[in-house]
Amino acid sequence: VDYKDEVVDVLNRTRIMATNDEQKVKLEFFDSKFTSLLPMQIQWSVRKGQSEIDFWYHDVVLVNAMYMAVLLVWKEKVVYNRARPTTVIHALLGDELVETYAGPFEGVQTIRADEWQSYIRTMPHPEYPSGSACICTAHKEAMQFISGSDEIGFDLGFPIAAGASISEPGVTPNADITLLFGRWSDVERECGQSRLHGGMHFGDSVPASHELCTGFVSPILENAELLLQGNSSGALAPFGNDRDEIYVSPLLPEPRSQQMMGDASSNWYPNWEESGSTDCLNDGNAPYYIRVSGTYFENSLDACCQRFFGWASAACTAAGRATITGYYPNWGGGTENKCLSTDDATAGPIPNYLHSYLEEDVGTCCQNRYNWAYDECISLSGGG
Repeated sequence: VDYKDEVVDVLNRTRIMATNDEQKVKLEFFDSKFTSLLPMQIQWSVRKGQSEIDFWYHDVVLVNAMYMAVLLVWKEKVVYNRARPTTVIHALLGDELVETYAGPFEGVQTIRADEWQSYIRTMPHPEYPSGSACICTAHKEAMQFISGSDEIGFDLGFPIAAGASISEPGVTPNADITLLFGRWSDVERECGQSRLHGGMHFGDSVPASHELCTGFVSPILENAELLLQGNSSGALAPFGNDRDEIYVSPLLPEPRSQQMMGDASSNWYPNWEESGSTDCLNDGNAPYYIRVSGTYFENSLDACCQRFFGWASAACTAAGRATITGYYPNWGGGTENKCLSTDDATAGPIPNYLHSYLEEDVGTCCQNRYNWAYDECISLSGGG
């Protein structure tokens, strides 16, 4: 990811937000989905005069769609593992002076880039794609199915009193504001955009989530209908499911990143067990959740570093190369039937495509890679 243009966009968006009370109000309103999106279903149901059973039937659909969205987007976040704007801006610009949002009650000022923060707290998990935008798309589709249209039929209204802001209490907004929504797609758009206005995401994260999380509500509706009819086959999880087992809902679509994931038989994986680490390991001791998933392995050190620690790939690669020990075949341009040692400085770094051919000793390397010329390999490799 080329962050140079991205950080400029984030600083510009938050500069505009700093003097826009409506954007600030929507930022805080949509930050909690339980006090923004779910009350919309309640308000719509009450105004439509729905029965209690219809309300709870629709609630099952909506809540499960939103939870499924979280599961789906979380798989993507783990795969891409991109840094948040705060981290990138601080790292790239450092003490450079920028004109942007300067913090609560401070408006727009010229500040050091490494002092910049988003308008509301940035969540401590990967930036891409946006979890909030994914939930907003699931909410839109569920409510479109439930109501039968993108048109709500009336304005859903949410009054916000002057000075009710959490981030800038007593000041923002400077006058009463009522948020009005006439289409479910309006809710989706405003919800997603609020994450950009506040500086919690880069520009491509929100549209990527809208695309990712479109189209998986229909089977949830079908299962909810079965439950409404008293048919337990509509259960969203098996009864008596062992808590120690990993259950993957059949309603959850395959993540789009599945196509780019590494082969489970590969051996490089991200070192997420050590707090703050940006290293990839190939020690054969991957944690259980990485082994059972099989989706976090890569064929080479460089691929692992780029995929999971793109913002610190150089440091990751350097640290990883220091852990590589053993013997590998002389396939990097040489013509001799021999194995090279990772300790041999004259051989240079092991090529990425040869990582999976690394052996613990020269004998095993010669046997597995040059069995037709084993004795020659042993001799040329300097030992046996």
